[in-house]
Amino acid sequence: MAYESRYFVYHNRTASTDSDSHLERCQQVSDDMARLVTAAIEAGMTAGGVKSDLTAHQLMLILWGQIVGVMKILRMREKNFDAAYGISRGALFDRFVGMVERALAP
Repeated sequence: MAYESRYFVYHNRTASTDSDSHLERCQQVSDDMARLVTAAIEAGMTAGGVKSDLTAHQLMLILWGQIVGVMKILRMREKNFDAAYGISRGALFDRFVGMVERALAP
C-alpha cells in the first residue's frame, strides 16, 4: 500500500532502465497481480459465474479497493475488536467476502 500510494504508475508507463531496482520490482509485482485478478474475473464472466456491467479491469479496481480498505480496518483495529463490534475479525472478513460474492452472482 505504501508503494502504490507513492510510486505506482498505472497509466502511460515507460519501462525503467534499471529493471533490478526495488521500485521496478514492486511495480512488476503490482502489474502482475492486477493482470492475475483481471484474468480471474474475465474467466468468471466468461463461465457465467460473475455478473457485472463493468469491464473485468474496472471490476478488479473496485474489488482491490474494497479488499485493501477492509484489510486496513481489520489491521488498525486489532485490539478488542470482538468486544467493540460483537464479531471476530475473521468472521467480519468472511461476511465481507459473502457480500461481494452475492453482489457478483448471476
